[in-house]
Amino acid sequence: MRDFAMPTKKAKSRGHVFRGEDLAGPLLTWLNSRRNTEGRIESLLDAYRRRRALTSENEIRAWETEVDGILGYYRLLPVIIGTNANQWLIDWRSTRKDSQSPESAALLKLLTLASQGLLANVRRCERPDCGTWFYQRFVHQKYHTEKCKFAVLAADPARKEKRREYMRDLRKLKKRLRNARKKTQKRR
Repeated sequence: MRDFAMPTKKAKSRGHVFRGEDLAGPLLTWLNSRRNTEGRIESLLDAYRRRRALTSENEIRAWETEVDGILGYYRLLPVIIGTNANQWLIDWRSTRKDSQSPESAALLKLLTLASQGLLANVRRCERPDCGTWFYQRFVHQKYHTEKCKFAVLAADPARKEKRREYMRDLRKLKKRLRNARKKTQKRR
């Protein structure tokens, strides 16, 4: 007779990876781990969000000049890190002595996400005391974790009042059902 061991814990799968989510990793790591040097990356994210509201050519040109000014800090050179028959694998290296390579990696991911139209998915958690950066998987997603979502909901006075009313009505209903059950049991 064979002994079959049941697994004690199922491995948690990562699930679906959303378009751009893998690219956002180094950018989010940079945004969440460092209180950035002079906030250049955040400035680019802010500029990206402001761009949608601009309509006149003068506003757009001024915006482009602002973004070019921020990008002008970075000095990057393309470096071939590998090849195959049809493709070059290229990385970008900083030429600045004072530039941090994680910041450069974050910048490259930011530019890639922007060129693919996915940078709007990099957001801050809307919980007032959180502010963690995350990759928004769904349009309605406002918080980086369920914990933040429930904390905001629990603090909302309007929701608290609705919940109080709901629980009051539920208790009344349960009381009526208990009384009705007691009456039917007495009749038997």
